[in-house]
Amino acid sequence: MATPETVVDSSVVVKWFLPEPSRPEAMRLLRSYRERNMRLIAPALLMSEVCSVFCKRFRRRELSASAVNEAYRLLKINAPVLTPDIESMDEAVRLALTSGQAVYDCLYLALALRRGCDMITADAKFHGVMAPAFPMLLHL
Repeated sequence: MATPETVVDSSVVVKWFLPEPSRPEAMRLLRSYRERNMRLIAPALLMSEVCSVFCKRFRRRELSASAVNEAYRLLKINAPVLTPDIESMDEAVRLALTSGQAVYDCLYLALALRRGCDMITADAKFHGVMAPAFPMLLHL
């Protein structure tokens, strides 16, 4: 039997490395992924988004440079399977234009639609706007 695919966005993945609300739920997803009970996927954009959060925390003096480097090292080891952004961009732009949401957020949803799988986000605003039309969009 094939391992089920699930798209995760940066709002979920950041919680694997930083103490944030809903971190236990995010860690359960990571554990399931590492144990190969599920296949997590994301657009390649995820790496830039997560690293931007790390660097923002550094600028706010919430993380040291060594903590950022360690989080990035662990991200490279634990990252979901990454897909080229261009593969889902047409649909992401369409979703952004019709919903008023950011293209980078819609890119994750477009990937889930393309793959016919669920998407998990910790972004309550995005979920609230998009989930009524896309029931496979789940909130962490």
